[in-house]
Amino acid sequence: MTIQNELYTTILGNGISEIQCRYIAFKLESFGVRKILKIQKDKQHYIFKTDVKQYKIEPLDIDIPATPISEL
Repeated sequence: MTIQNELYTTILGNGISEIQCRYIAFKLESFGVRKILKIQKDKQHYIFKTDVKQYKIEPLDIDIPATPISEL
């Protein structure tokens, strides 16, 4: 299994659409992330604690691969 697929599998099932999960996994891998340690859900966003940094993920209401991702 590739790193991107492992990230995708970890993200999937947290209330984020499949398309956005795939996009988030792709972007995180491009940032050098190899593992998600914890996913914390807040009201309108998620905090992903990874082996590299922490990221704020803000899923969109529409199902497109353009989910805002920012470093914390």
